[in-house]
Amino acid sequence: MKKNIKLSVFNYTDYRAYLVDFIAESRKTDPDFSYRRFAKKAGYNSSGLLIDVINRRTNIQPEVVAKFCKGLSLVKSEKSYFENLVKFNQAKTHDAKNNYFAKMVSLLSGKLTTIQSNDYVYFSKWYYPAIRESLSVCNFRGNYTELAQMLRPAITVQQAKSAISFLLKNGFIKIDDSGRYVACHQSITTEKEVKSINVANFQRNMMCLAIEAIDRFSPEERNIASLTFSVSAKSMEDIKAEMEASRARIRSIIENSNGDEMICQYNVQLFPLSGRITKS
Repeated sequence: MKKNIKLSVFNYTDYRAYLVDFIAESRKTDPDFSYRRFAKKAGYNSSGLLIDVINRRTNIQPEVVAKFCKGLSLVKSEKSYFENLVKFNQAKTHDAKNNYFAKMVSLLSGKLTTIQSNDYVYFSKWYYPAIRESLSVCNFRGNYTELAQMLRPAITVQQAKSAISFLLKNGFIKIDDSGRYVACHQSITTEKEVKSINVANFQRNMMCLAIEAIDRFSPEERNIASLTFSVSAKSMEDIKAEMEASRARIRSIIENSNGDEMICQYNVQLFPLSGRITKS
């Protein structure tokens, strides 16, 4: 007989997906499982609450989270993870999402999980991707002072050591037969919720560096421009398509570059400065 494996909440970044799988697993092991029985075990009165939450007709309210944990038979660390998972999924701002996701990641230590928490850490420090990319240009063999001073802005020697240690431990880089540190082709998670946080963290870090670059570099060393305009919604979509085409052409130039000599960051931002304006 196949042994049933307990569903792990630590494998989820969407609490509704977890609830769907919990119900399916419960029905396999207990034919008498029902929403009413779950509600009774959890300690609330609405037998339809669970299905309403799953179908996104309502969220799990703060005062009900602990009851859901009871109905799900979660132990202490699982409760903490589920509580932060609910807050993460329902948060309205990036800062709030980032805060709750960081707490979720801290609870994953030493646990078997499909969530790539190391990807989250990778994108949380601007110099982690920068150092990984720099290894294709420099011949790094352990000179952390040189590595730290190579970046602009420069980082500390300790930050350089921590970065190399993290990148090496988590498979983003390796040491080749000659003793040189080189980048590995590491796949980054494609989970929607996690990818959203990773990309947002990376973009925010790089936008902050772009602001600093105005003072750090001369106009000859940088290209920063801005344009404020009014357009139709259709033209806005056309501009976005043009930006994608331009980015594809730039990517082609990068891929065909030989004799790389420096690490660069290319940012493009397009965002509205007003809501849809109705002409009277």
